[in-house]
Amino acid sequence: MTRYIVLPAAAGTWTRATRRANILARAGHAPRWAETDFTGLTDDGVERAFGAGSFAVPVDPARPLGHLPEGAVAATGLTGFDGPQVRPIRIAAYGNGGAPYNHAAAFAAMGFLTEFVFAEDIMAGCLADFDMLVMPGGGSRAMFGQLDPLGEAGCRKIADFVRGGGMYLGSCAGAFDASLVSEGFVAACPQQVHLRMINAAVWNDGDAWMGLQSPGVGVIRSAVAATHPVTRGVQGEIDMTHYNGPLYALRQGAVDGAMDAVGLMRVVGAGDAFTPAEQFLGAATPLDDCLVTDAAAAQAFNAVAGAYGAGLVVLFGSHPEFGLSLDLGDWGDPARLMANAGLWQASMAGPARAERIPCHIGDLVTGPPLASASSVCSAAARVAEAAAVLQRRDATVAGWLDSTLAMSSFGATGREIWDRNLAAVPGLVAQIAAELDGIADLLRDNADTVDPGVAAARAGVEQAMSFAPPADWNNDFGYEGVLPQLERARSMLTAADTGFGLTFAPDDNAYAYLNESPFHLAVGSYLSAVGVLSNSLLLLQMQKDRLKTATRVAALVSGPATAEV
Repeated sequence: MTRYIVLPAAAGTWTRATRRANILARAGHAPRWAETDFTGLTDDGVERAFGAGSFAVPVDPARPLGHLPEGAVAATGLTGFDGPQVRPIRIAAYGNGGAPYNHAAAFAAMGFLTEFVFAEDIMAGCLADFDMLVMPGGGSRAMFGQLDPLGEAGCRKIADFVRGGGMYLGSCAGAFDASLVSEGFVAACPQQVHLRMINAAVWNDGDAWMGLQSPGVGVIRSAVAATHPVTRGVQGEIDMTHYNGPLYALRQGAVDGAMDAVGLMRVVGAGDAFTPAEQFLGAATPLDDCLVTDAAAAQAFNAVAGAYGAGLVVLFGSHPEFGLSLDLGDWGDPARLMANAGLWQASMAGPARAERIPCHIGDLVTGPPLASASSVCSAAARVAEAAAVLQRRDATVAGWLDSTLAMSSFGATGREIWDRNLAAVPGLVAQIAAELDGIADLLRDNADTVDPGVAAARAGVEQAMSFAPPADWNNDFGYEGVLPQLERARSMLTAADTGFGLTFAPDDNAYAYLNESPFHLAVGSYLSAVGVLSNSLLLLQMQKDRLKTATRVAALVSGPATAEV
């Protein structure tokens, strides 16, 4: 009778279980992903129940693990178990626009091989080496900023990748990019038609704001709307951050080559930590008269999925990769939907991927890994100093913090956001120092390791510290290294201080002064200085998790019975 190591995946344990399943898959074991609830007989003869989305790893007597990972269960006689084997996959996070760091950090923490790519790489055919492309939320030019570097040829390359068996996962602007959208947006950005891959239309379309009518920003309540691989193990209603993005209505048969789409999650309503768009600038519009309430009444979807050719498409109008508070960095249970998307793709046929040297590593001057650590610490300290200068300013006299000019979000006023986000800077800087120490420890402990996976992860560390994309790549935010991000954050805070005495005329567009208002420059969104600082921390966390996972895979492959999973 086959003996299994079961990795239970439930609230509070699914991240650890997914990470261990990916590590074991990369080390040559064969984890299977449970489609339904099942039971197994433990070594002491007790029948135990396990939830859908858990993993069962058959024990190979020739390759024993030696000891059970914490929380894992040895079991035989699995009853009701059915599920595919998952293989190691590689995920590409699009780097030309928006903020791909939350996706990258979350996927790396789950044990997935994750790397940043640019339009230049996509045009050169890099997607042949990947299984999934992640398109994040947008930058200051939203969908336009993401699609401009790709052009029609790049959009066709992505569609070909999916049609051939890849997966496209988009959040917010990245989801809009692959949807059925308004003719007004297409007129302004015609290449978008070549990236349409799903029979789902943007429900809140319009030309008021870059092709969208924003429902608002903050935490919304969402409900599972379908039994599906992406919702496996997720039940009932959950909180998820929404940040202006698209909501969906299904429109079957509208896209050539696309199968019927499925609505995964639907909008239930707004909570206290949500600001409807109608209230961004202090208006007392009743919630019943807001678009988010109409969306709930219409049962609009904020997550949809479908098939396009031989590939898969998963779109989140909301942000499962974001945290549920102003800093957004502390991603949590909504990210299980992302993990499930990755596992769905990992259960499809394809090659087993291994760690590799990241793209653009040749653009850097080679040197000892983490040679830039002291420079990073100094740069982070300068960010903290610039934030402290702003904190000492008398914000009560700043007219641009009036409710008609400083955008409310997450149920907080602009003045509250100003105080809370500036106060968070020292803590973020301290976390950056802690992550650098953790990376240094891993590098020291594995300095003599010759495993190619560890070597590749080690080579990526310095890239993550220093990488700056060429100016002619037309980035709208997007991926850059820790040092360039810290310099960007400092310069934004300095510009906020220089412009502290400016005045602005009221405007109906909450983002009208995105590049001039001290509020927007310093704290107003994930594109602000504090948002960029948080992204630099996420990038360090990604590198630490990537290195940690590679070392654990190497230890399992080399065979010591005490290797940690």
